[in-house]
Amino acid sequence: MVARNEVYLNMTAQTERRMTKGEHDDLCRLVKQREKVAKTAAEQRSAAMLAEFEQQISALHTFNNNDVWKAAVEAANEAARAANQSIVREADKLGIPKEFQPKLMFSWERRGENEYQVRRNELRKLETHPHATTAEALADPTGEEAARPRLAILQTPVSGALL
Repeated sequence: MVARNEVYLNMTAQTERRMTKGEHDDLCRLVKQREKVAKTAAEQRSAAMLAEFEQQISALHTFNNNDVWKAAVEAANEAARAANQSIVREADKLGIPKEFQPKLMFSWERRGENEYQVRRNELRKLETHPHATTAEALADPTGEEAARPRLAILQTPVSGALL
């Protein structure tokens, strides 16, 4: 029983011991080093994720590289040809000149909704500013509104012209 009390008293005495200035400085350096490593790792991960995102939105998907897509496009093209034959017959009956006749068009979008630069800009804004809402990205997909305050700074108060 005496041995247990001595061990407890020794442990208590060690835990109540104050940290020396050198130990404090060492601990501070260690924390700062770990923070720096963590920030670097986060920046590297962020850059890798952004690069992967850019690769995904820039990818071109051609239909002839996939058997299922190729068959679907061939079927759609055949259906469009048949529909256009019906449209031409009806337009001829109605007396519409050939150059003014309506026609059905079919096309393959290699990027889906990313086909258009404006949409890719919206997606980039959402990816790089995760707190932005879809409405904000749609309202200003090019980021021009965000640039307006910077442009206002460049105006001179006398003439209002840009420097």
